Amino acid sequence: PQTESGYTDAVNLLNEALGLMENNTAVNENIKAAIHLERGKIFDKYDYVDYALRDYFEATKANDLNLKANAFYKTGKIYDEFSEFSPALNNYLSSVAYSGEADNYTGQATVLSKIADLYARQYDIERFDDYSSLALDTAQTTQDEDLIAKTYSNNAQNYQYLGDNDRALDNYKSALEIFSRSDESYEQMAYNYEQAANVMDKLGNSLKAAKLQQKALRYYELAQQSEEQRELVN
Repeated sequence: PQTESGYTDAVNLLNEALGLMENNTAVNENIKAAIHLERGKIFDKYDYVDYALRDYFEATKANDLNLKANAFYKTGKIYDEFSEFSPALNNYLSSVAYSGEADNYTGQATVLSKIADLYARQYDIERFDDYSSLALDTAQTTQDEDLIAKTYSNNAQNYQYLGDNDRALDNYKSALEIFSRSDESYEQMAYNYEQAANVMDKLGNSLKAAKLQQKALRYYELAQQSEEQRELVN
C-alpha cells in the first residue's frame, strides 16, 4: 500500500472515536456508521482493501439511507476495480435502491452509470442500453447540467468501447453542448473533444478529426491556464 504523512494520525483519530462510542448506547448509530465510512475511505485510498471493505460493511448498517447508499456504492466500486462482476453489481443495485428511497436522484444517476459500465464491459448491449438510458433519464431529473453532461460523456465512452461510433459521437456532441455553457469545464471539454476526434478518425474523416483534436488542445491549454491562475490566488 501507499504511504503518506497524516495517514496514521487520521486512522488513529477515527479508531479513538469509535472506541469511545463502543460502550455508549446513547450514540446515534449513524454517527458510528459515518466514522466507519470515513475510515473505510482512508483504507481504500491507501489500498488496504480488506480493511476498507470491513468498514464499508459496518457503514451499511446505518439508518440514514444516503449513508447506506454511499457505503454500498463504495463497496461496489472496489469489486468493480477488481473486475468482480456479481458483487459489484449487487452492491451497486443496493446503492441505487437506497438512493431511490432517499429521493437522491444524483446518487442514483451516478450508480446507474456504473452499472451501465459493467454491462458494457460484458458486451451485454441490451442491458447496457437499459441502464445507460435510465442513468441519463435520472440525471435529467436533477436538472444538474454538469451531471447530465458527464452522463452523456460516460455513455459515449461505452458506445465507443462497444464499437458503435455513430452513437458515441452523438453522445459526445450532447456532452460538449452542455459543458460549453460552463467556464469551469475546460478539462471536460478537452477530453470530450479528444475522444470525439478519435471516433471521427475511426469513421474515416481525418480532416474533421484533426479539427476536433485542435479544439481539444486549445481547451487543455485553457485548463492549464485556469489551474495556474488558481494557484496564484491560493
